[in-house]
This record gives sequence, C-alpha cells and structure tokens, in this order.
Amino acid sequence: MLSWNTFRDAALNAGESRIYGGIHFYEGNVSGLELGKKVGTNAFQKAQAYWTGTVQPAAQGRN
Repeated sequence: MLSWNTFRDAALNAGESRIYGGIHFYEGNVSGLELGKKVGTNAFQKAQAYWTGTVQPAAQGRN
C-alpha cells in the first residue's frame, strides 16, 4: 500500500514514476509539476472566495 503525507508528495512520486517508466522526460515532468502547482493554487483561491462569499462575478464573455 502506498501513502503520502501530502498531495504534493503524491504528485512528485507520480511524476517520477512516469520518468522511470519511460513515459515522460525529466523536463516535461518539471513543467507539468510547475503548471499543476499554479492550477492548484488558482483553484484553491477561487474555492476560498466561494467559501467566504467574496467571489467576484466573471468578466463579460469569460467563463
């Protein structure tokens, strides 16, 4: 059974496994982890805005 202390630890381990398995190159893994961190941060900030009732309406024409 696998377990991790944090979601980040799980993501790092998953990325490494794809390098070792020959599915991804190192640089692709690094780029993917950086992008995932940015997406996760933005998603969490948006969720917090909903939780606190401070969410801003979407700009016209954007989803």
